[in-house]
Amino acid sequence: MKKLILGLQILGLVLVSQAFAGATRTTNTLYVDQSNNMVYEVDHNGIPTGWSYGGGGELSSPSDAERLPGGTVTLICDYGNNRVIEVYPDYSTKTVYGTDSFYPVDAERKGTLTLITEYSNSRVIEVDGSGGIIWLLGGLNAPPVDAEYLGNGNILIVEGSPGNRVYEVDYATKIVVKSYTDLGPEPSDAEALPNGNWLITNTGSNTVIEVASKTTGWDVVWKCDKVWDGYSWQLLNQPKDAERLSDGNTLIAENYMGYAGVIDVTPEGTVTWQHICMMSMNVPDAEEVLGTDTIYNTAYMYYQNEAQQWMPYAAAFATNTLHIVTGPPIGTPTIVLTKEVEPTGQVSKGATLTYIIHFENTSEDGTATECVLYDSIPAGCELDTTNPPPAWTNDGLEAEIWYSYDGGTIWSMAWGLGVTTIKWKLTNNIGPCPSPSSTGSVGFKVNVK
Repeated sequence: MKKLILGLQILGLVLVSQAFAGATRTTNTLYVDQSNNMVYEVDHNGIPTGWSYGGGGELSSPSDAERLPGGTVTLICDYGNNRVIEVYPDYSTKTVYGTDSFYPVDAERKGTLTLITEYSNSRVIEVDGSGGIIWLLGGLNAPPVDAEYLGNGNILIVEGSPGNRVYEVDYATKIVVKSYTDLGPEPSDAEALPNGNWLITNTGSNTVIEVASKTTGWDVVWKCDKVWDGYSWQLLNQPKDAERLSDGNTLIAENYMGYAGVIDVTPEGTVTWQHICMMSMNVPDAEEVLGTDTIYNTAYMYYQNEAQQWMPYAAAFATNTLHIVTGPPIGTPTIVLTKEVEPTGQVSKGATLTYIIHFENTSEDGTATECVLYDSIPAGCELDTTNPPPAWTNDGLEAEIWYSYDGGTIWSMAWGLGVTTIKWKLTNNIGPCPSPSSTGSVGFKVNVK
């Protein structure tokens, strides 16, 4: 089998890619180079797209990266710096969650929520858009190494040694619904597939398996412990991560021939593409990055032979290219604020003033998210502590109310005399006009000193 070998020298690191004849790969790959504190993106030929992050002290032992919906923002677990961050196209960042010594190993996004696997605290948490913990599963038998959202709303968790299991937890009750325990040491990753099966990476036993849940027990419907590289069968070596691709193949991050890298294998175990980082000893995570203008659809068939042995699944995929019409930007919210005070005109000392701030989204096709409204207590006045500031006055919108006593540096939910600033964190989106959620108002009272 003929190989195309590309040698690339980037930032002093030799990256070698091999694309094999007959490869169907058309998508990019985002992967984590933990040894060199980098996250890279390469195209289907293994050529860097020009996007990378780290290498200059920005990251410390990154453990996980995923491209968020929209294809421009990257969510990264910065393990050594104890934080989860978003990296934007201009390389600016936002800390999603960070605290001392929690060592995040995996992060998944669903809407505005982020599911974070905390290795050192042996727990899985879910945080909202402001970094507040809204769900927590602690006290696990072993440090978790991976967690992801399931389509039914539950959570899929991988426990490392000594637990060595993959299990589904009911989100509401936190009770284990089902688990798979026939694993060797160091399971490292699990992915729920569209057919409900679990794709599990087991580093300690050097295997990637796909398991199907039955009424009693489990079936192993696919297993990869060796791959054909065009010349010989090579045993998998310390696989860390696996993902089922849009074309039906499986992307595996492993230690290949003494170096860390990423391989793309067919159901039969044939390598169609590989990317080796010659100066790295650890690639803990890799994922497919779909083009923003490509629509994929993949069909699978699982079957047994006459001896009732599971055969490698068959897969077929089809693609469309989305025709994007250029023109004025759509989906852009326009927020208009208006403010009123009662009473108006001249007031005396001791008077109570009521401020009302109205908001309106005048856009017909844009939704405002992560909305936070601020206002300050006017000079010469103090917050009226006889009643708390009212919540949103229109139906269906709610907000958390926070207070600062130092002009906005430190915030708490405790309110009283001495408050300098108020913020309302809207827990809903502000919808486009004329939806019911397109308008609303907040208010507070002060006393003139």
